Amino acid sequence: MVLVLTLGDLHIPHRAPDLPAKFKSMLVPGKIQHIICTGNLCIKEVHDYLKTLCPDLHIARGEYDEETRYPETKH
Repeated sequence: MVLVLTLGDLHIPHRAPDLPAKFKSMLVPGKIQHIICTGNLCIKEVHDYLKTLCPDLHIARGEYDEETRYPETKH
């Protein structure tokens, strides 16, 4: 079984201080095979945290992302 986490519009720390604690407690390193983010992580620390969960991280840049190296689309 392949487990894929898809998330987006986190807006951390601008609209939320962190991921909700109950949700974050379910995220176990090594259990997720792919992470797809639709944008608006906002800060590098969120990217770094997601990389600790799964090295196969795909991110599309959102309008509030401070990191400019994320692509606007992925082909």
